[in-house]
Amino acid sequence: MYAWSRPCAIGKECPVGEDPKTCPAAQTNNAAYDCPESVSPHPVRRGYITHFRANGVPTADVISDRCDADPETIERARTIEITDVRENVASADVAERVSYHE
Repeated sequence: MYAWSRPCAIGKECPVGEDPKTCPAAQTNNAAYDCPESVSPHPVRRGYITHFRANGVPTADVISDRCDADPETIERARTIEITDVRENVASADVAERVSYHE
């Protein structure tokens, strides 16, 4: 995951100005996590689970088996995620109303 999330690995220019031929993070897949632009597997896994949950895939029967994750952990993370989204929407709504009335 780290290796394929580096911009240079997919043909894009390095955002931090490194030359892929000399950049230590681009020399081996094992060093790819040293790239400041690489992404850990966790956000990809979280996105995968979130996509399934949003599309009604059963947590206990399917998601937990495919992702080797405890159904309770998935549900707990989902509850936190929904709370965060609601708080962000509420904050944005308040900010919008304040700017509208200024």
